[in-house]
Amino acid sequence: GTSGEYGKSPPCGGSPGCRFSLPNARIMLHQPRGGSQGTVANIDIAAKEILRTRENLNKLYSHHTGRPLDVIETV
Repeated sequence: GTSGEYGKSPPCGGSPGCRFSLPNARIMLHQPRGGSQGTVANIDIAAKEILRTRENLNKLYSHHTGRPLDVIETV
């Protein structure tokens, strides 16, 4: 089957040692993005929100996978 967009979170969940994927599976993480428009202030607010979301996701991935934050950020 296929899992899109929200399928990236399950590999982070579960007990350590019980997380796996099939050998031919690919787990692809997409960067948060937004289609902001409007005034410069609105675009700035949207950009800051995207960066905050990415930072929060990276912290969650780091916590649940046990990998250092700098490793998660380079993926």
